[in-house]
Amino acid sequence: MSLPNKRRGNRPAGKNYKKYIGNKNEGHGFVNKQRERVSFQYKKLKRKEDRKQEYLARQNQKLPRTEVERFSDFNQNSSHQRNKNFQDKKNYHFHFRHGKHVFQKLQEEADKKKKEAQMKKEELLLKQKEREEALQKYKDRRRENYRKLSKKTKTGQPMMKYQIGFLLDKIEKSIKKT
Repeated sequence: MSLPNKRRGNRPAGKNYKKYIGNKNEGHGFVNKQRERVSFQYKKLKRKEDRKQEYLARQNQKLPRTEVERFSDFNQNSSHQRNKNFQDKKNYHFHFRHGKHVFQKLQEEADKKKKEAQMKKEELLLKQKEREEALQKYKDRRRENYRKLSKKTKTGQPMMKYQIGFLLDKIEKSIKKT
């Protein structure tokens, strides 16, 4: 008796099994993958360039015409003039209407968030401390009540004066609440 061909895992048995996509002459499909990768990288670079061109176009529309002309002559100026233009361009792009630098504004926002987080943390710590104090008072009161109620006489009988006093306090508190 011969056993039927067993299949290992999900692979098909026999000659129909293929390790690679595509035929041997085409490089088992690796050429297609390489082409796709190259085309993806090309498209990615093209998108990047398009975004850059759009950004520059928007910046040119925002700038007054005199500044656009000044920045277009950027490469023709001397090195000293180039540095001056670069500083002007940098200051123009990175300052807001109110004259604050982008970094300063971000720094202020970060400081504000930090202060808010610190205040929240302090509030949480204060609440936690109050809670712990209240819990400690509650435990002390319970411990004291237990100590009084568990007192016994020499013969082992419970001392009634503490139990009656405890019940009296309980009744008085319930009367005060109503």
